[in-house]
Amino acid sequence: MGIRADDILVSTNIEVRLDGMPRSDREPKDPGASVYWSAKGKQQCMAIDHYDRAADNLAAIAATLEAARAIGRHGGGEILERAFQGFTALPERAGGKSWYDVLQFQPATKPTADEVRSRFLEMAKN
Repeated sequence: MGIRADDILVSTNIEVRLDGMPRSDREPKDPGASVYWSAKGKQQCMAIDHYDRAADNLAAIAATLEAARAIGRHGGGEILERAFQGFTALPERAGGKSWYDVLQFQPATKPTADEVRSRFLEMAKN
């Protein structure tokens, strides 16, 4: 059994060239990567921001999905399905606001991870 997916979308903050291909001369400030897909009518998502480079985070997603496929190939289909229940896309809870809006950052700013964490903790106290 393999993973059957539709509507696959890979998301990163990697800048693209005019021809749509990724730039290779710059690493984004936020190297996190996400993959969104539909499987059996359910929206799912896997996101990884463990590494300092977007390519490494994409490779980690690929390795994780390949490991999940191996589980399915070796008869663990039920386990695989339960594992992917944890990747179900979360419902909209911010009323359509982006995280910039929720954390009250101006769209033109590029906050660091520490600034985001600090703002989140500050707002969580209230």
